[in-house]
Amino acid sequence: MIQHMMTITQYMVSITANNKQREENLMNDMTTENLDRVAKALQDDLKPQPDYHKAWCERLNMLMCQLIDHFEDGNDVIIQAKLGDQLPRMFEKMRDNVGNQGQKVRRERASAIRNDVGIEITQNTIDDLDEKLERLRVQYWTLNESFKVARDKTRTHAASQSGISFGSYQTLAELPRMQRVKMRKNQLTMETYMANQHHFWDFARDTGLVEKPSDYDYGSKDFTLE
Repeated sequence: MIQHMMTITQYMVSITANNKQREENLMNDMTTENLDRVAKALQDDLKPQPDYHKAWCERLNMLMCQLIDHFEDGNDVIIQAKLGDQLPRMFEKMRDNVGNQGQKVRRERASAIRNDVGIEITQNTIDDLDEKLERLRVQYWTLNESFKVARDKTRTHAASQSGISFGSYQTLAELPRMQRVKMRKNQLTMETYMANQHHFWDFARDTGLVEKPSDYDYGSKDFTLE
């Protein structure tokens, strides 16, 4: 019994010694340098995290600028200038294609809702279309952000590097109107009017003097993915 009590006592003494050693080690670690490092780490944790979207856009612009800078030979500056226009055009076309797909899915969803008879099969069809529409919304947003980066930042870089500018960027939606205005300036003269008196309004609409009435598809015009 006495031997057992001595063993316990020795064990307690050992624990106390170990705790004391750890305390001493801790006090030795609490130097001014270590405390400064701890304070700096706590301050870094409290700092606002970098904006992911902003960082994503900056990296995308950097990658596209690197592509433009790859054509650095003096004879290749026209390629730099063309890339400045073609990169935003690429994203614009991809975005518009996704938008058109979204219009189609919305019409399919509207049809599925009309045909819904309250059973699981029809509800699953609607749910599938909702998931597809959500994916298209995300794609549209991503491509639209890419388009804006390419148009507003990368295109400026291309013009600066190449020394060539094609003027302000015209979106695909604006191009038909610009072409009509150009046609009107070139063709709408007194001579053309006199030669087309009997078909003046057709001529005026074709040349952009007056706007043609457009078919209005509520389902497509009302659809926005932004």
